[in-house]
Amino acid sequence: MSLLKRIESARPGAGGTGAPTAPGSGSPNVPAPAGAPPSGAPPTGARLMGSSPTRESFRDVKFRIQNRVIQDLDPKLDLSNQVEVRRQIEEIFGKVVDEEGLR
Repeated sequence: MSLLKRIESARPGAGGTGAPTAPGSGSPNVPAPAGAPPSGAPPTGARLMGSSPTRESFRDVKFRIQNRVIQDLDPKLDLSNQVEVRRQIEEIFGKVVDEEGLR
């Protein structure tokens, strides 16, 4: 799920339920994106969990950073202004990466 979609679903009153939805769980009339695993295949996360501890550590850091960026975003930010949203996300991302010591 893209970061912008997670931001939109996390905002109260944004029309979302507040919880991110799994890809392909939308309307049954919408086809799955090209390259998506067949419906009987295990979810990507389940396949990656057993791959290696380093990979899971990367995933943990990725989700922690994404959650911090979402939390630090201005709730009054106009999401239709993509340039400003991108600028603010990049600014917050840089700050979080520096704080986490990941550079």
